[in-house]
Amino acid sequence: CELYRLMVFEAGLTLAVRYTHVSRILQSPGKLVTSRYDQASVMGLFKFGDLSIHLVALDSDPGTEPAPYVLLVGPPHQQVGFAANRVCSLQTSDWRSADIDPITGADALVQLSEGGRSSVLPIANLLSLAKSVTGHADAPSPLPAAS
Repeated sequence: CELYRLMVFEAGLTLAVRYTHVSRILQSPGKLVTSRYDQASVMGLFKFGDLSIHLVALDSDPGTEPAPYVLLVGPPHQQVGFAANRVCSLQTSDWRSADIDPITGADALVQLSEGGRSSVLPIANLLSLAKSVTGHADAPSPLPAAS
């Protein structure tokens, strides 16, 4: 059984992601600029350093308040931010199923144990989702410099 180090977070659902896929955790950027990317889950663009980064909501009903955290995923200069309501923990999986979760569309399910409790969570393939956003033909133009 191959074990995985995973970061557990909440974005509408409680999900796991391979911790090596997350390059950085940021506070919510606050102000977003409208993106030309035509997908409901893309909330807009924010500036991070000299990069314009798409912010994606994994929650089907993100609400009016922005999520307090952003998980940056992807290679430098092609990163995508994923809104997270809570970053919970780093854990090692007890087992991994290769089945696709029909509810979340996750690539696999994992069992995690903490404090005598076990839970089964879907693994969110954020790296694949990030590639689908950055591979879009209508790439974002750079945001104007902050004044």
